Amino acid sequence: MHYRNQPIKVVESSPNGVIREVAFDTNKDFPLDCIKVPRIIEDFEYMEKLAYTMCALKQLQTSKYFIKFLGYNDLSDTDYNLYFLETRKGVPLFRLLLAVTSI
Repeated sequence: MHYRNQPIKVVESSPNGVIREVAFDTNKDFPLDCIKVPRIIEDFEYMEKLAYTMCALKQLQTSKYFIKFLGYNDLSDTDYNLYFLETRKGVPLFRLLLAVTSI
């Protein structure tokens, strides 16, 4: 993972310290989502939900209907565990449903 000598683009940041940012693959240079999870999270339910989500994405790698889990790195950053996912495209279903129901 690298940042193409550009400023780091933070897409989303949660109050629990989890950060989603845009990074680039070092081999093929395509954009991907990097989710930085702090090593210490005080909200146990949030941590458990995040762990279950990552585990489910690992198991659904071959499905064309889910985001591809590309791997993780827990050695390069001393404060965060890094999870790499395929870049999300399109509009989330939740936002689409909100837009339709508000019309």
